[in-house]
Amino acid sequence: VDVLESNQNALAERVGRLERGGGEMAALKAEIDALKAEISRLRSEMQAQRKEIVDDLYGQFDACMSEVDFTGAVSAVQKLAQAANLYVDEMAPWGLAKAAKGEDAAAAAEAQGKLAAVMYNLLEAIRVIALYLSPLAPNTSAEVWRRLQLGAPVDVSDIESMTTWGQLPAGNDVEVGDPLFPRLDVEELNFDE
Repeated sequence: VDVLESNQNALAERVGRLERGGGEMAALKAEIDALKAEISRLRSEMQAQRKEIVDDLYGQFDACMSEVDFTGAVSAVQKLAQAANLYVDEMAPWGLAKAAKGEDAAAAAEAQGKLAAVMYNLLEAIRVIALYLSPLAPNTSAEVWRRLQLGAPVDVSDIESMTTWGQLPAGNDVEVGDPLFPRLDVEELNFDE
């Protein structure tokens, strides 16, 4: 009888631990689900903010250029550049590229698809930024458009319609070249000349 009672007590203890563990697992799952929902909400909010930046950019840029406020025009375009930089940090394309080379074929294919979307969005931001900056940095903007196989930005007659998001042809070959804005090494600069 003592052995039976002891086994029942041990079984009750194990079942109790499993129930407590199950409850803890359910609470953890609920917490994870809440975090996923919050991340999804923040991601949607960020996408809406980027769209708002792009949608509002032409009006801001045009108003500044009409007033010969080049600093204001560049500042307006800089908002899109900052959003693109935030997007890079958020999406971590280097991690997607690594995952796209992974051994799990399904995960690799998913990462490859995400990487393609991220790269498209970044190239589209670069296209729009270069078009806006073409009056202020004509040579650099022309080089960006040349590398994107888009022709010349000076040939664009309707900047407002050409800066609408999504006009970069998918699948364009992109030429990789030297940095357009190389970093300066302060130690190599000669301020005495």
